[in-house]
Parts: sequence; structure tokens; C-alpha cells
Amino acid sequence: PRRLPAPRFAEPGASRAPAPGAETMLAGLFAELLGRGEVGVDDSFFALGGDSILSIQLVARARAEGLSLTPRDVFAARTVRALAALVGDGAAPAPATAEDPDEGPVAFTPLMRAFLDRGGPLNGHHMAAVVGLPRDVGVPELERILAALIERHAMLEPRLLGERGDMRFDVAGSVDTTGVVGETEIDLDGPGAEAAFDRARREAIARLDPYAGRMVTAVRVANPGGNPALILVVHHFVVDGVSLRVLLDDLATAGAAVAQGGEIALAPAGTSMRRWTAALAREAVSARRAAELDTWRTVLDGPDPLVAVRRVDPVRDLWSDTRTHVVTLDPVTTAAVLTDVPEVFYAGPDDVLLTGLGLAVAAWRRSRGVDEASALVTVESHGRIGEAVPDSADLSRTVGWFTSQYPVRLDASGVDLAEAVDGGPGAGVVLKRVKEHLRSLPDRGLGYGLLRWLNPDTAGELAAFGEPQIAFNFLGRVDTTGSGPARPWTLRPGGISAGSDPGMPVAVTLVLNAVAEDGPDGPRLVGHWSYPAGLLDPDAVAALAEAWIRALRGLARHGTSGGAGGHTPSDMPLVSLDQGDLDALEGRWGSV
Repeated sequence: PRRLPAPRFAEPGASRAPAPGAETMLAGLFAELLGRGEVGVDDSFFALGGDSILSIQLVARARAEGLSLTPRDVFAARTVRALAALVGDGAAPAPATAEDPDEGPVAFTPLMRAFLDRGGPLNGHHMAAVVGLPRDVGVPELERILAALIERHAMLEPRLLGERGDMRFDVAGSVDTTGVVGETEIDLDGPGAEAAFDRARREAIARLDPYAGRMVTAVRVANPGGNPALILVVHHFVVDGVSLRVLLDDLATAGAAVAQGGEIALAPAGTSMRRWTAALAREAVSARRAAELDTWRTVLDGPDPLVAVRRVDPVRDLWSDTRTHVVTLDPVTTAAVLTDVPEVFYAGPDDVLLTGLGLAVAAWRRSRGVDEASALVTVESHGRIGEAVPDSADLSRTVGWFTSQYPVRLDASGVDLAEAVDGGPGAGVVLKRVKEHLRSLPDRGLGYGLLRWLNPDTAGELAAFGEPQIAFNFLGRVDTTGSGPARPWTLRPGGISAGSDPGMPVAVTLVLNAVAEDGPDGPRLVGHWSYPAGLLDPDAVAALAEAWIRALRGLARHGTSGGAGGHTPSDMPLVSLDQGDLDALEGRWGSV
């Protein structure tokens, strides 16, 4: 592996303009992805509002410009200056590994195994995206575009074979795409538009058939009052949040080619899902992963008081009974949570959002008479950063379900909880603690799923702890700034969704899916709190959701008040300092 430069810390705003070459190209990509006007060489990708999913997009676009980077490079180097030093003048990397070969079996990932273990019907497990279309793109053009996407990405045409106990994935190739695109007409600004749109989406979902290789369906929504829209539905076994962004980029590229009357040419797909999952299977039984077992025992072996009246029951709690409560954070506070607070704490947006969740759960429990300051939470990550495959792997454009899940413990003990929620000094204490805990978990949690689902020697021991009752997933930032004639192929507000068959058992008591939707006035953080109706009272969920919003506002106030923030030990890997040492040094000398 390449040797990464030591991180360079700079005061906010103390950054020169980029030099010609790699620095200029990277600064332009930072600005493009993060909606910034100018970016200096010492500006951190994450402090500017980047997140783990956007880092994958950065890698893909950098590679298209001939700059060879990996997602791990982005997390380690962070700034334009440091990343440019890694790539030099930007010598083009070796050609990306193609899907090799195009046909044959693909091993299941840990999350696929977990899903299959739950039982229940599989056909309707999906992700969906809704984008604006140019007026002149009809069903024939969309069929041609989607055929090109399916041809480019091998994981859009596999079949599920066998019975539940002996199921396997097989990329068959040459799947018939006839009838992939349906059509309906809805006045998107008229009465009843939302219900009609939901019916169209459900009809598209009903046409999915993973056993026949029908992993993609779509509906063109003609809109007599304005521009049409496209509902794109993909079976969740072959797509995740990163993959969806890859497909949306390819839709725009293919749409532009069709509009100009040219051939559709899409960038190579990169390292195959087959290669990745085969490597995961080998890695799961390695000594390196087995050595992580004590780490995961420590995280799981602790208090986890009931969140609801009982734990989920796979017989009683089904997807059809799921309800969702939605909360939204204003743009000013969202900007602080995603950029300002991470910048002063040398953290990422996920650290802040999870700190808010830990504070909220502790305060919510206390209001219900339960005095427990730690929250056990399952975190989803994109799963594309890990040691299972060599650095030569390029997953930045590979479509598939790479998502990994792992448990974390958010500890808000030892602080005045009410004061911390309101943005007092305790907020910073907990944020630093959460940040360090997340960084102490190896490989961004990839190993937990390997040991829990793919290693027969460790699976039973981890299963005995049970699953956390709360799950968290940050889907990153999505551009919903418009879908008119000037911005075709752009996500509509609320344009990303996911779901399962009505008869699918629910896996967890409470799920928080957070997404930052970029709009004309800036990003707004939207939290979707989903839960089985038979387990939690809607008022209780609303109270917890509001506690999260309140905690995020408190973190925003704390992080922007001046004097807050500072490094943590993981920022200083070459010296042995604990948090108290660092706080004392920074209190006396300022930023170190």
C-alpha cells in the first residue's frame, strides 16, 4: 500500500489557491461535488460538507480525470494539497478491472446473508429514485438508456436461484429488457398527485422479479403541467446508496448522448462484485478478522434497555406494519452540523449525527424513567473501504449491494445531559468520545459482518448477543436543486426511497435514515424514523425525533460559539497523547 502523508492541520480560511495540475483538478472536483465557489488547497473535503458516500463519487470523478485515488486516500489525506501529493501530476491509472467474467455465480455479502436469514418474500426489496426528465425523452429513449446501463453493470442482470436454504446468485447475462419501462400520466402539481405517484411506484416495484433476472424497472410519468419524471426502481440485492448515484450519473451521461443523437458510451464499471465478495468470503475466516472478535464482544456486551414494549418479533412485526415519522432541520443548522462542527472537531458529519443520536436516546430514556447514558446502535456504512481486497481494487463505479452494518456504543455518561443537549461543554466531550470510538473500530466496521454472517466459528457467539434495537444510516448529500429544463436527470426532493415486501419481517425496532437534500437555500437534513406500529407509540417516536433535532441544534451552537472543538488522539497517530493531554495543550497553545 502507498505511504500516506501525515495529515496537515490548518486554521479555517488559512488556505492558498491551488496550483495548476492535480491541485486545480481536485479543487474543481471538491467545488463541483460540494457546491462550493472556491476551494483552497488546505480545505478538508469533510469539513466542507463531504461525507463517505461523496468520497466515492470524488474518487470516480478523479479517476475519470486520470487521477488515481482510493476512498481510503480521501479519508486519510482529506485536503486538496495532500491528495495532490499522492497523485503527483496525475498520471493515469491502469485501466479499471472489468466485470470478470461477465457470467457466473456471485457470493452473498454479509448483509445479504442477514436478509435471507430473516425469511419472508424477496421480490419487493428495492431502492427507488425519482428524477426529472427532458420533455422530449420518451419510452423508446428510456428503454435504450436503461439497456445501456444494464449492459454496462453486470449486477443489474443476475438471477436468484434455488430455495431459501440453498439460494445462490448467478449473473446470467442477456436478460430480456423488453417492458422494463412503463408509462403513466400524472399532473404532478394537481390534487392527488402524491397518491397517484405512489401507485405508479408500487406498480413498478411489483414488476421486479429477481428469480427471472428482472432487477430493474422504470416508469415514465408524463406531466401535462410541466416536465415529465422518471421513477427508477432497482432490486436492493444489486444496489445501494453509492450504486444509485453511479446509475444516476450514467443516466445523465446516456441521456445527453441520446439527446445529441450519438452512441452511448459509459465509463468502465471497475472491480467486479464477484471479485469483492469472493475476497470477503476468504477474509471472513482469516486470522486477522478473528483477532477482532474481542472488539465486537466489548461493544455488544453492555446495557441495552428496551426501546419499546418488547423486541421485534419476526412473526408479528412485518414491513406492512411499518410507520415513518419525518423531521427536518433548517438549512442554517444543517450547514453547521455538516460543515462547521466537523471542521472545528476534525471530524466527519457522521460523528456529529451519531453524537446527536446518542444524546437524544439518553435524554429520551431519562424522560421515560430509564437511566442509561449509553446507546447501542447498528450503523450502516457503504462497505467499500476495507482491507479485504488490495489497493488495486476500484469500487467507485461498481454497482452492487456493498453496504455493511456494525454495532457501536454511543456513550453520553459523565456529563450533564440536559446541558449537553442544549449545547454546553458536555456536547463537545461526548462528540470527541463518539469520534474516537468510531475510529477505534477496525476497517470502518467491515469485519463485524464477516464474523457475524460468513465465519461459522464466530457467527454463533456474536448472534448470542442479539441485535441492537436502533439502526442508523446517513445517506449523505443529494442534489435536489431542481429538475426543470436546465437541470434534467436531477433528483426530485424526497427522490430516494427504499422498502421491502409487505410480508417481510422487520429486523430492528427503530431505524433512522438521514439524508441531506440540497435545495435552493442550501442543504436540509431530513430524518426518516421508521418503526413497527405494534411496538412503539407514534408520540414516543416523535418525542425521540425531536430530541435528536434539539441535540443537533445544541451541537451546532456549541461548535460555532468560538473556543469549542479541538483534536482527539486519533488525529495524532505518531504521538502518545490521551484526550486530557490534548485538551491541556490546545487550551494553552491553541490548535496543535
